[in-house]
Amino acid sequence: MSTQEEQVPAGEPSSEPRRRKKRSGDPAAVPEGDRPYKRIHIPEFCLPAIAYLKRDLGFVNDLQIIPWLLEQIRFPPCETPASGNFVPRPMSPPGGGGSSAGQRLSVRVTVVQASTVVFDTPSTLVKAEQLINLAASKGSQLIVFPEAFVGGYPRFLFSDDSGTKEVPFGDDDRLKYRASAVDLSGPEVERLSQMAAKYQVNMVMGVVERSGTNLYSTVIFWDSQGKLQGSHRKSTILHSESPLWSPASSSLVLPLYATSSAGRIGGLISSDNRLPLLRSMLYERGIQIYCAPTADATKVWKASMTHIAVEGSCFVLSANQFCRQSDYHRYCVEEEEEEKDDAVVSPGGSVIVSPRGEIMEGPRYHGEYVLSTDLGMYVIIHFGNYLNDH
Repeated sequence: MSTQEEQVPAGEPSSEPRRRKKRSGDPAAVPEGDRPYKRIHIPEFCLPAIAYLKRDLGFVNDLQIIPWLLEQIRFPPCETPASGNFVPRPMSPPGGGGSSAGQRLSVRVTVVQASTVVFDTPSTLVKAEQLINLAASKGSQLIVFPEAFVGGYPRFLFSDDSGTKEVPFGDDDRLKYRASAVDLSGPEVERLSQMAAKYQVNMVMGVVERSGTNLYSTVIFWDSQGKLQGSHRKSTILHSESPLWSPASSSLVLPLYATSSAGRIGGLISSDNRLPLLRSMLYERGIQIYCAPTADATKVWKASMTHIAVEGSCFVLSANQFCRQSDYHRYCVEEEEEEKDDAVVSPGGSVIVSPRGEIMEGPRYHGEYVLSTDLGMYVIIHFGNYLNDH
């Protein structure tokens, strides 16, 4: 008995299987709807990527996405579709060549490792623009700054790494620190928006936010047109930060924003990255570039960033300040210790990690750096997180 059956149309008796009609050799002679498709083999590990692309680009079925993929090999896209969905720009492979077949989908990013100018926000903004200009000159589409880059991280409350030797912090110093903070609707944030628009870069920056009587460690997101996409306050405040900073309220709105040139970016500040529930919420929403401004320069932090990259199947960009005692001057040293003015109080450790857990740049210690690299977004396509599809 045959295991395969072929249906015979009613009213057409036949003892033999029906033969297929031979099609014309000229594809143009066959109506478009009846043209045969060439059967191709797609590896199983590619299927989630196809479903991911189909959802992101708004296609109805797989028969639309396959021709689209083939078209990208011939003519890679350079523009964002009208739907607003993200299509990374094509980048030529290292060594030049420029052939379309060799181009790859990529986003160039920069992580800034530099010190704030303590108690001098105007000078800090001047320094920020210089760093943005440097990164933009390298073709960066996304720039990430450290935690509290504008306003300053309160390292000056303690004079050593152990955090046990307190430096007197009087009312005058507290007023100066508060004056260095920024309002989200203030001129400092407006100037940063103008910088993002001027250099056409997406930007993530840690600031000390002033709201009412409270100060917060806040991260702000801008798109490449200079539009402030949103902000997020740090919720887990360390003991060394609590004299000056307040924790965010319980009504958290997690930062995740779609950009036209850098994909879906978001992230958390410093110790908030140790909260699994918040991380998993970002993973589920399809984060592609996870930004983690921090003040933690330990080796354990690098391990945490690697874990987050693998766990979330996303790129991780972590930026920390590099600071010497001279950057804080009298707030970190006593008069008899001025000869130690060049001692490092924050060695940096900024790092960029791929979804595979590979270190792409960094960690860098003992100096101010601008770390730039290209993120191959195809890595997310192959190894991305597809929780939204299940």
